[in-house]
Amino acid sequence: MSLISAKVQSLGLAKFPSVVSELLPYTETSLSSMDIIKLGAKMLTSNITTLEQERFPMDGYSEGKTIDKVWYLVADMKSTITQLHNFIYKDIK
Repeated sequence: MSLISAKVQSLGLAKFPSVVSELLPYTETSLSSMDIIKLGAKMLTSNITTLEQERFPMDGYSEGKTIDKVWYLVADMKSTITQLHNFIYKDIK
């Protein structure tokens, strides 16, 4: 995400809508393209240079399991949902 953010910032605000149009077909989101453009424009004009990142599920809240010869990372979804909520809305890791 940091590299994507840096690349978009290097392109500038004028090219941002075309980048969104190009990438949107490869994403799944509940945001409209206009919402993404508005949020991205706010980020670009705010001079944000770093992104806080975390991996979910967090360590200790998942385990690897082989099911029908396929390896899966099986997460404790209740804990993961709480952790995501706390990370996004309460700034808690």
